[in-house]
Amino acid sequence: MMFNYGFQNLAAAHQILGDDPARVARYDGLVQTSMNWFFGQVSKYQDSAGNTAYNWGYSPSQSGGEDSNHGSLDCAGFSRAYASGRYGITSAMMTPFANMFVDVMIIGPQHYAGRVDGTDGTGHGAPTTYIRSGYLLLAEFRPDAYHNMMGADLTAGGTTGSIDQFSRFEWVKNRRAQGIQNFSLSASPASQTVIQGGSTAYTANVSPSNGFTGAVSLSVTGLPTGATGSFSQASISGGSGSSTLSVSTGSSTPAGTYTLTITGTSGSLSHTATVTLVVNLPPNFSISVAPASQTVAAGTSPRRSAGRPHGCFLQSGPRSWSPPWLWKCPAPTVPTAETPAPKARPAKSAR
Repeated sequence: MMFNYGFQNLAAAHQILGDDPARVARYDGLVQTSMNWFFGQVSKYQDSAGNTAYNWGYSPSQSGGEDSNHGSLDCAGFSRAYASGRYGITSAMMTPFANMFVDVMIIGPQHYAGRVDGTDGTGHGAPTTYIRSGYLLLAEFRPDAYHNMMGADLTAGGTTGSIDQFSRFEWVKNRRAQGIQNFSLSASPASQTVIQGGSTAYTANVSPSNGFTGAVSLSVTGLPTGATGSFSQASISGGSGSSTLSVSTGSSTPAGTYTLTITGTSGSLSHTATVTLVVNLPPNFSISVAPASQTVAAGTSPRRSAGRPHGCFLQSGPRSWSPPWLWKCPAPTVPTAETPAPKARPAKSAR
């Protein structure tokens, strides 16, 4: 998530500026790939409360036990990606983060585990007496724990010197109060490969949140030269559903790898999802002849790899019985007026 923070910022900044759509798609593609990897391999288990929780590590080589400090940053990053609606993350995908904190990391009043799996370590993995602010954003997905989480370090009517804690409290409070209707957009598969001149397809999915029922219009950008794209449904009504994006390439479409950006728009709401299109050249073959030139004397034939030439016989010699063979061929005779054709022999009579 540390890298994703930067790429999310860059994608959002260039989208606001409207100066480089290709760059926005590139940054979003990097974040999307990271998100897809995480949710595809993260360890899921049933916690002590019977809820599904996540366990992950600090690096890709670690399957669990992320420390509390970096876990807070991770949860803040995923919450932000979810709120942006750009990467197809749903509330159902976020809820196991909330279960992990509420059911596993909260040990007791002012006692919070040093790791996301409920164990303790040292340094960033040491237990704390306060809630790291990134975890506060998870209260959106566990409404039953909202008051306990926010009231653990913030006093109603009091003050705080922590900008992080207060701003994240205000964010979740606002989301709860307004019940903001929104939608998320995702696309699959992440990548398709097609031969130049061929066609392929992707599926765009719209998922609602907070009772969203609006119509979502779909569009696609980033298609290579000579390619076209069309949706089976250009608009998805009712706030949820799917549409097939069919992409056709032409004979002039250059081979290469392209990032396609699918955009869903409903009023002032706009979300994107990215997929990859790989265009390969069609299969082909080449032909060659060697050697480029051969010289033979009249009455002989060049070495051949197989097959006896018509009218020829095997040239004698020590290597004549193994390929390549050398054949002896008689010079052709062409009858002329001065050289009459040979007379036929008289048939022998039976005695």
